[in-house]
Amino acid sequence: MNVDRPDQQVAKLIEFIHAVRRIRGLEQARVVFAPEANYAMEGRRLTIDLANAHVENVYALHEDVRGNEGIRMTEELKKEMVLSFNALLMQRKVRWHPFFVTVDSTPEAQRKGTIDELACYQRQLIYNESDPCALPKERFTGKIGGKPDDRGLTIQMVQKTREFWLARPDFYSRIRPVWSQS
Repeated sequence: MNVDRPDQQVAKLIEFIHAVRRIRGLEQARVVFAPEANYAMEGRRLTIDLANAHVENVYALHEDVRGNEGIRMTEELKKEMVLSFNALLMQRKVRWHPFFVTVDSTPEAQRKGTIDELACYQRQLIYNESDPCALPKERFTGKIGGKPDDRGLTIQMVQKTREFWLARPDFYSRIRPVWSQS
């Protein structure tokens, strides 16, 4: 989402959920909301905003080590996501849905932008200047050269969200939607 203000973020999110639910067969789809949990409770705020907007059948992913809604992005997780998603791409296991939904541009532009960003992902080694004998830190990013990597990161997070959700069926079968009428 290319918006900065909180009210615009939740409006775009709701617009996206409604667009998905306009697809035949997905009218009552369960939506798993998996925000990045790194920024000052932003995932919690968006979850509360979805509840206040009475958006039904939305569930928040709870995979943050600090107990917040969403996924806490670490360098280790980014590495895992890049390597596992690239493996899926190489095995030709990634498919674009014929009714690919986007609210910011055309589906074709989103697909191309996502593919371009994924192609720019690189492993970067960061050396310790004060200790030349220390092992370098690894960083996986598509932002090399100042380019954005939001779409590339998002598609990897979608796959990781699916993995998280399916790996803990007992936990996720017990959570309640962020808002319900009952």
